[in-house]
Amino acid sequence: MTFFLAFLFSLIAPGAGQAYNGEWKKGVRLAVSFVLLSGLFDSTQRELTHGTLFYKVTITTVFFLQVGIFIGGLVEALIRAARLRGTPLHKDWKKAIFFCVVVTLFRILFKLIGGQGA
Repeated sequence: MTFFLAFLFSLIAPGAGQAYNGEWKKGVRLAVSFVLLSGLFDSTQRELTHGTLFYKVTITTVFFLQVGIFIGGLVEALIRAARLRGTPLHKDWKKAIFFCVVVTLFRILFKLIGGQGA
C-alpha cells in the first residue's frame, strides 16, 4: 500500500511522493521546479506572439521540461518507495508506471488544448 500512496501523492502534486518517502528537500525542489515551469508556460502563452519561431521553441522546451519533471517525479517516488521498503518492483508496477506516463501526457495535452486540467 505504501508504494501506491507514494505514487498517488506524486500524481496529485509533483514532489509530494518524495516528501511521503521522507525526502523533503527533493520534494520541494520538484514542486518548485514544476510550479516555476507552469508559470513560465502560462506567461509565455500570454506574452509572446503566437506563431513565431521563438514562441514555438520556447513553449515546446518548457512543455517537455514540465512533462519530464512530472513523470520523473512519479517514477522516482514509486521506485524509491519500493527500495525503502525492501520490496523489488515486479511486472505489475512496470505497468503502473506506464499507466502513469499515459495519464500525465493526457493531462498536459488537455491543458495545451485549452482545458483547465493539470
